[in-house]
Amino acid sequence: MHELSALGLNSVILPGTILPKGSWVGVNTFILGQKLDSDSVYAANAAQNIIRSNK
Repeated sequence: MHELSALGLNSVILPGTILPKGSWVGVNTFILGQKLDSDSVYAANAAQNIIRSNK
């Protein structure tokens, strides 16, 4: 987990998952060993990208 990242309550993050700078994971989200995009918000049972920053 990197700087400016956030992990929601009751989320499950399995080995191999990479949370880059600025990535947020919503409440009750399940992530199965994937690399997330930076500056994005993920939510749902199968970790879907729901918001991407336009930096």
